[in-house]
Amino acid sequence: IIVEVKEERPEAAETVVQLVREFDRAYLTMGASFHHSILTYFRQNLPEMITHASEQEVIPFLILSRLRLEGLITPKYESFNIPLKRGRISVANRCLIRAAHRRNLFVGVWTINDPNEMTELIERGAHGIITDRPDYTLDIIAGRFP
Repeated sequence: IIVEVKEERPEAAETVVQLVREFDRAYLTMGASFHHSILTYFRQNLPEMITHASEQEVIPFLILSRLRLEGLITPKYESFNIPLKRGRISVANRCLIRAAHRRNLFVGVWTINDPNEMTELIERGAHGIITDRPDYTLDIIAGRFP
């Protein structure tokens, strides 16, 4: 399960940490946030719970993956939960996905509602697709979309 803290409030992150501990679910939970400080809080206070890369962690990996130098990074995260694009920059591109595979990192892409984009991401090797249309994804996997 992914638990995302939307606000940059340490007390919200602490509540998540307490609940995950109380119910012994660190091994089943990914701590998520757009805020690097919240992800850092999770890593420091519940290190057994996985997190995704923050934007400031994605950028160096994205650049180094183009050069096949992603091995220079020691990730503090286990996953990328990223957009397909950021402006005109392709984020979930083949280089990043291949580099993530080499580093044994999960790649989830959001929010993909177009069947053609879903198909392309599956072909690129994305592990997960966050969508408002899971029916499309199921049809693609079942071979019902061209």
